[in-house]
Amino acid sequence: MSWVHGVCDPMTALDMARKETFLKRMFRGSERMLPTPEAAVISAGESGTCSVLDIETISEIENPGTANGLDQEEIMMYFDTPFPSRKTIEACDDLAEDIGRGCARIIKAYESEKFVGWVILGVSND
Repeated sequence: MSWVHGVCDPMTALDMARKETFLKRMFRGSERMLPTPEAAVISAGESGTCSVLDIETISEIENPGTANGLDQEEIMMYFDTPFPSRKTIEACDDLAEDIGRGCARIIKAYESEKFVGWVILGVSND
């Protein structure tokens, strides 16, 4: 799970989450001290890094290696509000169970109906 505060564009949020994960060495294989996030992903092979590094882009539909959002109906189904908080998103076990292997969701988080950032939830390949 990743959190990016205050960035409006989901692709920028994903890029920031990937950079932070790499710099903090919060991925499988981090002990190898590889020079770039891309090198870490290649080194990990099919099993992946078990982190947001395995998520390369934003997509309209669920595909391994991508993050996609939720439509309004899904947001209401999972959170019972059009303005879920970070805490509400992170605590939603039903959403986590519905994410496919190697896939992620990127969801806007709110405080008092004001956008504050993105939560990226994913499921590893292994």
